[in-house]
Formats: sequence, C-alpha cells, structure tokens
Amino acid sequence: AVLSKKTDCLISIPTGGGKSILFQGPALYYSAFTNRLSIVVTPLKALMEDQVNELHNPRLGFYTNVDYLNSDRSQGEVQQIYRKIKGGELALLYVTPERFRSRSFLNALQTRISNDQGLEYFIFDEAHCISQWGQEFRPDYLKVMEWCQELKKNYPQSCITLYSATVTKQIQDTIKKYLPTVERYGQREEDYNPIRSHIGMSFVNVANDENSRIKAIIEFIGQHKIDPSKSRMLVFCRTRLQCELCCLSLEEHMAEFGFSYDEDGHSPIGYFHAGMDADDRED
Repeated sequence: AVLSKKTDCLISIPTGGGKSILFQGPALYYSAFTNRLSIVVTPLKALMEDQVNELHNPRLGFYTNVDYLNSDRSQGEVQQIYRKIKGGELALLYVTPERFRSRSFLNALQTRISNDQGLEYFIFDEAHCISQWGQEFRPDYLKVMEWCQELKKNYPQSCITLYSATVTKQIQDTIKKYLPTVERYGQREEDYNPIRSHIGMSFVNVANDENSRIKAIIEFIGQHKIDPSKSRMLVFCRTRLQCELCCLSLEEHMAEFGFSYDEDGHSPIGYFHAGMDADDRED
C-alpha cells in the first residue's frame, strides 16, 4: 500500500515491528528517480538522530541526502540544511512538529515543493500524538495536519502516511477528520490492547515524599531479586531533576540490594532524559 501510493495510509504496527523501514525504503527508492523530498515528522529527537545515523552508515551510503532538524542543531547547520532543501540535495528529512512554526523552514520547503511539484511522502511517526485522546498529544501535530490538507489540495500526488503502535478508535477518528480517505493497515482497532498479555500490574500506596518512594523501590528490588546481569528495570519520574536525584539516591543504597560497580567502575544504575546532550544519550 505504501509503495503503490494509491491512497494515504494509517499503519498500526507494534513497537519493534519495523515501522521505520516501511517509510525509509519507499521514500529513498522513489527519490532516486523523482528527486522529490520526503518529510518525517517525529516528536522524538533521540530517535530521529539514531535513524539518521543508521542511514549514514557507509554500508548504506545515504550520508549526503538524509538529515534531521531539531533544537540540537547549530544555526549554521540549520541554514545549511535549508539550503539543501531548496537545492534539491535531500531525499529524506526528519523534523519535529514545532519546526513548522519557522517561517524560514516553510519558505525553504515551499520552494522545494514548487520546484518538484509536491513531496514524495509526508510521514507522521508516532501518529497518536495527533489526537487529543492520546496521552502524548502534541498541539503542533494538529497544525501540521492542517498544513498537509493544503498540500493534498495543491499536490494530490503527495502521499501521506501515518505510523503508530497505539491507534485507538478515537485516534483513528481524529485522523480521518483531516484525511477522510485514509486507509488503515496492520493491527485492527479491535486488536489494539495497551496492556500486553505478558505484562502484569500492581499498585502500592506510598507517602508523597522522596525518601518513601526510594524506600519502596529498594524494597521492590529486594523482594523480586532483580539481577542487573539478567534483566532490566525502568523507573519513570515526573521531571528531569527527579530522574537524576532518584538515580543518585539509588546508587547510595546499592549495597542494600546487592548491586555493585563493574570492573571498569561503571554503575548499574543510570538515568536518561531529553535534557541530555546527544553524546550522553548515545552512551
């Protein structure tokens, strides 16, 4: 369906099912013949950098015609990418939805669209962010959808594809308001269940202070005999600062639940959030 481009597509595939290949392959294949640009809108800066770095691998050879734009890029890099957009040098570009607030970006994109008579694909990754029913709703996604409506009016050959692992009926209905003819593929809405069969849920009442929460986590690790050499455990925190403080607190209590530094002095406890620079996220 994506390759044929007969209709706009809403594709629901579980996480890890290979969504990126479904839009990278067709976009780069068609661009080799048409030189048209494909845009990928994604809310995840770390993910777009990872995917672009993979495509920049010398074995694949897409170093010069695939790139990304986010707030980590310097002003000089941004201007160079705008030049490449207008000059027809890029085949695939990853952006965040907030990039569509930039007049300079829209001017560069419109120049390319006018020259090429449309885009090859306009791709929404994590498309559930479009819907106000989704927990990860991003208002700028809706603004980009409105922009896409104008794109389809002026250049109907431009194919819009949307990808998500979490497409409920409400999310699908929101998307259909903007793209009435979109066809759904992959998981059916009745197949979607946010709680997988191998996942269990339980709750414990804990006082609303840091010490009580840290104590509860330590007790959980001890009771379930968590072994970092065999499994992993994720602790979700409300803020970046809480994330870092929780990591430090658990490191101070490592001996209580049998964790230790490895031979190189690396801790088995770490933190990860969007405020880290690209190199730290990669590590």
